[in-house]
Amino acid sequence: MRSEPVRGVGVGTAARWAARRRGAAAALAAAVVSSTFALLPAAARAAPAGIQEATGGPVKATLSWQGSKERYDGVVAPRLKLERVGVVALDAGIGDLCDRCFFYGDAEDPDVEVADLDGDAEPEVLVTTYTGGAHCCTDLGIWDYRADLGTYGHLVRNFGNGGHRLVDLDGDRRPELSSVDDRFAYAFAPYVFSARPPQVLRWSRVPRVGLTDVTRQFPQVIRKDAAALRRVLRGRAKGVDLRGPLAAYVADMYLLDRGREGRAEIARVRRRSRLGSAKDRAWPGGRRFEPALLAFLKKAGYR
Repeated sequence: MRSEPVRGVGVGTAARWAARRRGAAAALAAAVVSSTFALLPAAARAAPAGIQEATGGPVKATLSWQGSKERYDGVVAPRLKLERVGVVALDAGIGDLCDRCFFYGDAEDPDVEVADLDGDAEPEVLVTTYTGGAHCCTDLGIWDYRADLGTYGHLVRNFGNGGHRLVDLDGDRRPELSSVDDRFAYAFAPYVFSARPPQVLRWSRVPRVGLTDVTRQFPQVIRKDAAALRRVLRGRAKGVDLRGPLAAYVADMYLLDRGREGRAEIARVRRRSRLGSAKDRAWPGGRRFEPALLAFLKKAGYR
């Protein structure tokens, strides 16, 4: 079991995989330099059959699937087998997580992992899938053992195009799920100029089983993202739609309880005539940008 696997969403090129791993702000900065991303089909060939295994503590997980016959088609009949202390506790299809999806993992970056997410010595099992397409989507399934039932329950979470990675951010030996808020994609600018603020999730069983947003507990993560976005906003690159990075930057400021500074940055960008046009019907611009962003942030829980 790897203690700090890195997740992203693959779209067929090493450059885009690298951009995902660097994070949303760094990917945007790379886009500013190169002007565009190279977009290639995610799965030009039919998906082959395969199997992956992972172990952790008393748990062994086996992920298997049949190959597809058609180009651009995902895997068939994905299945997850979970053994606990040598006894099969679950052996079932995972169609609600993976319907013609793709698995891109290997020994260095597996699609199935076993990790104790809450420090109770009972490991959870994580399966990551990719739906295919240039900008979508990474789905995650988490299986947790239910002692009262003698088997596993699970939930499915969609991470959009942001992906996720398991990392212990606070050193308590319980990994968090580090991702980005994919609701910002396309919300204020074309995708290539969209930036997404960080999002940190924590698995727990109390008061109920699931993932909780704990981003505000990690100000160092937020500050790092804000600093990268600020460099983009204060830069001199031409032809860059600043509404995307500005929206994410203001979100970061509200997460840090510094919303006034975020709104001051909106005014600074407006003075540079870099907020687009109020007549833009695709994304809010000009005088429409600030009220639209503030309403978005309130609805999304930032304000």
